[in-house]
Amino acid sequence: MNIKNLFASVGLISLVALTSLVSTSTVQASGSMRVSGQDRYETASQVAKSNWTSGSENVVLVSGEGYADAINASVLAKKLDAPILLTESFSLSQDTKNALDTLKPKNVYVIGGTASISSSIENALKSNYNVARLSGNDRYATNLAVANKLVELGVSKNNIIAVAGTGFSDALSVAPVAAVKDEILLLTNNDELLMQNTISFAKDSNVTVVGTINSINQTIYDDIQADKRIDGGSDRFATNIAVLKAFEGDFKAGKIYVANATGEGYADALVASALAGKYSVPLVLTDTEESTATNKAVDYIKTKVTKDTDLQVVGGTGVVPQSVEDKINSLLENSNDSSKTSDNDDNDSSSSSSSDKSSGKLTDATNAVIKAEKSKLQADVNNAKVLVDALGDSSDKTSLLNRLQTVQDEINQANAGKEALDKATAAVTKAESSKLQADVSSAKILVDALEDGSDKTSLIDRLKVVQNEIDQLTSQGKGQELKDAISAVAKAESSKLQDDVNFAKTLVDALSDEDTKTSLENRLEIVQNEINQINNQQQALTKANDAISKAESSKSQVDVDSAKALIMALPDSTDKTSLQNRLNVVQNVIDATSAVQEAEQNNGNYAPYNTAKKLVDALPDSLDKTALETRLSDLKILIDAVDAVFNAESSSTTEDYNKAKVLVDALLSSSDKTSLENRLNTVDIIIKSKEYIATAQSTLKQEDLDKAGMEVAKLPEGSIKDGLLEQVRKIQDQINALSDSKKLQQATDAVAKAENSKTKVDYNTAKGLVDALSDSEDKTDLLNRLQAVKDEMDQTNANKEALDNATAAVAKAEDSKLQADVDSANALVGALSDSTDKTSLLDRLVVVQEQIDIANGDIKTPKEFSGAIKQALENFSLSLNIKFENYSSTEYDLDTLMNEIFKENPDLNFKYKGASLSGNTSNALLSFTYYDTQANLLNKRNQIVAKVNEIVSSITNSTMTDYQKELALHDYLVNNCEYDPNVPSGNIPPVGDDDYDAYGVLINKIAVCQGYADAMYRLLKAAGIESLMVSGTATNGVQTEGHAWNIVKIGGQYYQLDSTFDDPSYKDGSNHPTHDYFNVTDDFLSQNHTWDKSQYPICNSTEYAYQE
Repeated sequence: MNIKNLFASVGLISLVALTSLVSTSTVQASGSMRVSGQDRYETASQVAKSNWTSGSENVVLVSGEGYADAINASVLAKKLDAPILLTESFSLSQDTKNALDTLKPKNVYVIGGTASISSSIENALKSNYNVARLSGNDRYATNLAVANKLVELGVSKNNIIAVAGTGFSDALSVAPVAAVKDEILLLTNNDELLMQNTISFAKDSNVTVVGTINSINQTIYDDIQADKRIDGGSDRFATNIAVLKAFEGDFKAGKIYVANATGEGYADALVASALAGKYSVPLVLTDTEESTATNKAVDYIKTKVTKDTDLQVVGGTGVVPQSVEDKINSLLENSNDSSKTSDNDDNDSSSSSSSDKSSGKLTDATNAVIKAEKSKLQADVNNAKVLVDALGDSSDKTSLLNRLQTVQDEINQANAGKEALDKATAAVTKAESSKLQADVSSAKILVDALEDGSDKTSLIDRLKVVQNEIDQLTSQGKGQELKDAISAVAKAESSKLQDDVNFAKTLVDALSDEDTKTSLENRLEIVQNEINQINNQQQALTKANDAISKAESSKSQVDVDSAKALIMALPDSTDKTSLQNRLNVVQNVIDATSAVQEAEQNNGNYAPYNTAKKLVDALPDSLDKTALETRLSDLKILIDAVDAVFNAESSSTTEDYNKAKVLVDALLSSSDKTSLENRLNTVDIIIKSKEYIATAQSTLKQEDLDKAGMEVAKLPEGSIKDGLLEQVRKIQDQINALSDSKKLQQATDAVAKAENSKTKVDYNTAKGLVDALSDSEDKTDLLNRLQAVKDEMDQTNANKEALDNATAAVAKAEDSKLQADVDSANALVGALSDSTDKTSLLDRLVVVQEQIDIANGDIKTPKEFSGAIKQALENFSLSLNIKFENYSSTEYDLDTLMNEIFKENPDLNFKYKGASLSGNTSNALLSFTYYDTQANLLNKRNQIVAKVNEIVSSITNSTMTDYQKELALHDYLVNNCEYDPNVPSGNIPPVGDDDYDAYGVLINKIAVCQGYADAMYRLLKAAGIESLMVSGTATNGVQTEGHAWNIVKIGGQYYQLDSTFDDPSYKDGSNHPTHDYFNVTDDFLSQNHTWDKSQYPICNSTEYAYQE
């Protein structure tokens, strides 16, 4: 048993590339081989070169970007014994060029129009090959061009197979049949006008239609005068089985291909179709797993399979499931079981012969051989060969094979003799027509080479007659006249010019030999007919061109239809294609114009507008397109206005009303605008009516309800008006039913609400209800209470205004840093009532005052001195002039202040080297030194700030907790920085190196512990998380060294955080961060860290320790 799996190595177009594939090019389940390449073009080239090792006289070239031309190419390629190569539309791939160089063909057949294979490719090929393009305006015209070429190559039109060209499914089953039977395959379409040339071609032929009446309707069936239809049913799978059964006598036994044809992508089935045609065997199509179609396919295989069947499954388990292959395997296994006894005795030829005799196979095969010996027909030889090959090995089989070979040799010899006789007969006929000695001599060589017989004798006699005529003309001195006439006729045949025909006719008319004269006159008549046909075609082309010009000018469908009829009547040519393209443009303009008109008539609907816009956008740039775009632009404005009015009507909101009004107001005056304005006016009345009704419902005042009723009355009759009037009636009932006591209670409640809320809305509501009461002591009391509310509200507003003014003044002072602005702000803030707002503003003014004092160099307190130092460090200043008031060496100790500053602001210690204070208290100079220039330091700090902001914004967000942010920043730092590998070996970087700060971590991505701690502090600060830098020592088990790390505050508790110790590059060099020192306690860290614990907060919480 030989179960194989073939995998299509290229896509849909594999059909043509694999037409000539040999059996060693398949991929088998074991010991497999594959002919393939990086793409379809390389695959086709490899197939061609591996199967035409001695080159090929012909090559068929098709587009690798579609399948329509591939259908036509397969039968032609087999007829020409030519490989098929693929090309892109506008350039030959290098693989295709290499294949052409290897094959060295004389002729290249290009299949398809210039849209499939460009003229530039054709022209490039012409420099080395004879190029013939077989093409048409569409796949059906191209199909006919190939069909005519097949006829020219000797394929008979007597029998034709027709399938639908609109899809590819039926062709899968029919293509192998057409190749096997050497018959033409025609593509059809149910458009009768499109099929006129196909109908003419099929005339007087025996046509078999394959496909349902839906794919090839009865009209086309009758037009092509079909003789029968193979109608498998509702789908491609039923059609496949029907075709296999209808043509089963044409297939060879011993091999079956199986492929999947489900859905639109059935590349595997196309590959199998080509292979089946190559080997003249069946192709069985399957559907999805466990489908009815697949089960029927397996049932069909069951009727054909034997133990010797080479059954090949095309495609992997993704397309032909394993369960389907298992079913097929079971068929083969059953066949094995039934033949087990004979298989065990295969080497016993007499046993095999006996089995064949008992089954009648030997008798059938012998009778078939006898029939072939008598008929000498190739079909009978093929049928007999199938029966003989099916016999078991025996002397009888050998004898029958030898007899068949004898018959085949006779047929081959007869065919060769017929071909030679045909060529000789054609040469004699030419000599009889031309009366040229050279043609007689050429014909004599071919005749002399024939086998002796009556045909040869007849041709010799005919040549003698020609020779006598030539000799007689020569003896009469008319040989030159004949030569001149023949030469003139030949020139006219070549040039197709009327002058050459006229000149030749004069010489021919002067001849006296009637036979010769008649022959030449017949030839001239053919040339004249050709010239007349050319003239007629030119006239038809001119007429069609004039019709196109008229249609382009009028944009009339009638003119387009008239021009289309004239163009369809033209023969295929570039001129016809050009006219069709022009006609398509006109038709597109007409269609687009019609669509715009329809959209204008439905100006409230986006659907026809979108349809029209799509058609207009597809037009080439022109005045017509511009005019249509202008109309669509105007229409879009109107449609938007209509849509906005509709939305306003639906929502009855002021927002939608205002949007719609803006759009409507922008329209030019027209009946449409007036209509929309009227509709909007109604919307406005509805909005006002609802507002007035809401007010009346709130106040229950008659005057408010009357106002609402008058507005509702303006509306046109309808359900909306009825609904609003109903609301008015209900409120009127409430007002009527409201007693004085209820009104008083309602007003009292409203006043109490206003006293509680102190909002303007509640005050106005209460005021309205109280004013509506009759005069009484209760009313007076309520009015007094409302006045108290109003006074309190006024005072609150006044206080707010004063606070706003004071706040603005403080902000101005902060911005200007001017003493005058500080003084003005102090006056306004001082006038405020005591409150937290006032305290906050005073604190802000103190900060501003300190900044002003520092800027003036006047230092009054140690705090101001620290502030001046911070400013200097932030700007990397080199010196600062200072005037002290009440200087004290203890309070103004520089080292103490610097330590405090760096503890609270570790980032200010960036590249800091030292500071010194000189001079006297009235004119002191504070000098700073750094480990780099001021310009470089500013640049590096800006890079650090930018990088910190980038990291925080990219890996944290507002939805994360502080713990989640801390963990994300810790892991980022550890993953993206490496502990300086030179340090463990004793190469300590110099003081001031980038390793000691955040620049080394974030920019250079290499640092030591101090850099890690500095970077961690800056990242946490940018994320809004409080932290400190800690200085101390740490031991790694071998030695104790200075070390720096962080303390972080999460959830109100402090935690120790050592990112250096969590970096594997510090410990073992691995790539994944650890969390051993993430949010740990003092007790844990004290195991290998020491620090002055009195200077830092206690860390004893485990709530936010690291959790997996």
